[in-house]
Amino acid sequence: MNDSNDPPRKFLLRIGQITPATYGTYEKQFDATVQAYKAMETIKAGSSIGGTGGVIMTDTFNRTASELVGSTSSGGQVWDGDSGGFWTADGSVAHSLNGPRNLAVNALTPNATITGTVDLVTSASGFSPNMRFYVGSNGKTTATSTTHLFAQLAVSTTGVGNLSVYKRINNVLTQLGTTDFSTGIPGTSATPQKATVKVELAIQNLTVTLTPDGGTPKVYTSTITEADYAALGTWAMVSTANNTADAARLDSITIETPYTPPILSGIEVWNGAVGGTNLTYQKDRLELLYPAATKFDILFVTGGHNKGTATPASFITEVDGFVAAFKVAHPETKIVISSQNPQKAPATTGVAHAARQSALRAYAMDKGYEYLPVFEAFTAQEDKGLSLIIDTDGIHAKYPGYPVANAGLTSLAWSGSVLWASVWLDAINARRITNFRPMTALPPA
Repeated sequence: MNDSNDPPRKFLLRIGQITPATYGTYEKQFDATVQAYKAMETIKAGSSIGGTGGVIMTDTFNRTASELVGSTSSGGQVWDGDSGGFWTADGSVAHSLNGPRNLAVNALTPNATITGTVDLVTSASGFSPNMRFYVGSNGKTTATSTTHLFAQLAVSTTGVGNLSVYKRINNVLTQLGTTDFSTGIPGTSATPQKATVKVELAIQNLTVTLTPDGGTPKVYTSTITEADYAALGTWAMVSTANNTADAARLDSITIETPYTPPILSGIEVWNGAVGGTNLTYQKDRLELLYPAATKFDILFVTGGHNKGTATPASFITEVDGFVAAFKVAHPETKIVISSQNPQKAPATTGVAHAARQSALRAYAMDKGYEYLPVFEAFTAQEDKGLSLIIDTDGIHAKYPGYPVANAGLTSLAWSGSVLWASVWLDAINARRITNFRPMTALPPA
């Protein structure tokens, strides 16, 4: 059951036909040669639902712009904020010669990370120029924001680089810790010194990391109160002050929020069947086939063709051992047991196979697992399903286009593999019944 003619593929083809266009179907098959799954195959492309966060602004300022607010960044996003023509780009860095003016982006959450690389001239100027990086601002301009958190990279009046971290809550400014002058940034230098500031808010935990060019990162941590967090807004910003001498220049910036991956709308089948093997093979490769970190909604278990003349009891012991081992890692997964098609000549183990399939049905009922009666569906055909089984081996179900290999990969023409899939689909449909015919007696035994 591990090629594109097999029942799982036919099942997915039909699911794709009867579901909305946005619902996708996908399958990946285990390759025994390399002991790994092949790439996921798209049977029918669906669409993703949700997916939030990640990088929402990135800019290297590799363009010339006389006004950055309203301009498109190197990452393709558009800057908001309040510049009045004072935030410009020269093709290499961004300048802001008058403050407080700012560049801003709405992160849609206070929990944002802003990372900026600054070129800082530390010559003594007497003006203490600075650059500030904000998260959680309740306004998109420094003039209107009354609540925010920010880290300030500055140069003292005597030419020493320093870092400070603040919170402003309802217009009350509080410094979170003392100003650090031992930043590792060379002082009193007319040559711009590069340093990276990273400000990260995760609920009530604020982390600021300063990394001098080629130096050792310095990490500063603070916490804010629950009330502080509730007051925050969703804007992330960068601004300058006292920067008339162009001492602080922005080399690059990235703003991001916690990433939640999209949920793919549809169904995936991880086909761990390997021709010629028994369930001991899968049991010995549980983590390879069914990683503990992956959540599986349903496990379809089938087997028996490769057991030769093995007794029902030994077969069920093998099945139960595999299921039990699987459930250790995946206790939440629903177990579904499916029988297989009958065998016919020239196969010589048809009687033993039938006995094992009967025992499989009893095992499912005893354990309370859902049971899919594929064996019974074949034997209910007028010819006991014999015409739907390949004549040359008497074991495998015929597929659309048989005997031409791969002639019917996308076909659902009636065949043995389509009958298999039909039994599975019938079980799904039975769960969806909402209209019942009038009932006047007990169902037949």
